[in-house]
Amino acid sequence: MPRLIAHRGFAGRYPENTLTAFRAAAADAAMVELDVRRCLTGEAVVIHDARLDRVTDRTGRVDATPYEALADADVLGTGEGVPLLSDVFEILPSEVGVNVELKTPRATEAALDVAAAYDHEVIVSSFDPNALRQARTQADFPTGLLYSEEVTSPVEWATELDCSYLHPPKTVTNRSLVRRARDAGLRVNVWTVENAAEAALLRTAGPDGLIADVPDVGGEATGCSP
Repeated sequence: MPRLIAHRGFAGRYPENTLTAFRAAAADAAMVELDVRRCLTGEAVVIHDARLDRVTDRTGRVDATPYEALADADVLGTGEGVPLLSDVFEILPSEVGVNVELKTPRATEAALDVAAAYDHEVIVSSFDPNALRQARTQADFPTGLLYSEEVTSPVEWATELDCSYLHPPKTVTNRSLVRRARDAGLRVNVWTVENAAEAALLRTAGPDGLIADVPDVGGEATGCSP
C-alpha cells in the first residue's frame, strides 16, 4: 500500500496549512505535506500563496510582511495565525513525517535549519530546481522534484538534480512512469488525490505515496493519534 500524505494537512477536509489541520491529519497520515515561504523578518512560515489575500484576513505579499503581523492574521476563519514551520514540527508526533515544499529558493536556508532540529522523517520538494539544488548543498535530506504535466523528461530531470523522489501530477501517473522512475532509483509520490476512486486507480500504477486532500482514500498511515 502506498503511504498516505496529507496535502496541506488534508486541505479538502480541514483549513489548509494550519495547526488545526496538521493535528487532525496526524491521526490518519504517514506524512503531512506543507508549503514554506520566508517572510520579511526571515522566518520560515507555512503558507501556500505568495499573497495573504486568499487564506487570511490580511492583504499583501508574505515576503513583505513581518512575522509579527502574520502571527496576528486570521487564517481561514480559524482564529489562528500563519504558523511557523517550527510550530508544525512541535505539534506533530515524531512518527509522522513532513514533506516540506519550498515555494521559493529564498525559503530554503531557513526551512532546512528548522527541519534539522527535529527527528521527523523529512522530504524536501519543490517545483523550483534552484531550491532543490540549494537544498542538496545545505543538508542531507532527500529531495523530490514536483512538476507539471507539460514536463517531457521528468525522470531524467530528477536524476540530474540528484533527487530521491519524483512527485508527478496524477494526470500523468501510470505504470510506465513509475517503472522508469524506479529503474532510475527514484521513489514516487503522486499528487493531488481528491477521492477514493482516484486513489484506487492510481494505486494500480504502484506509487510509493499518495498526496491526498482527504484522509479517506486508503493508503498506509501511522495509526497514531494527534
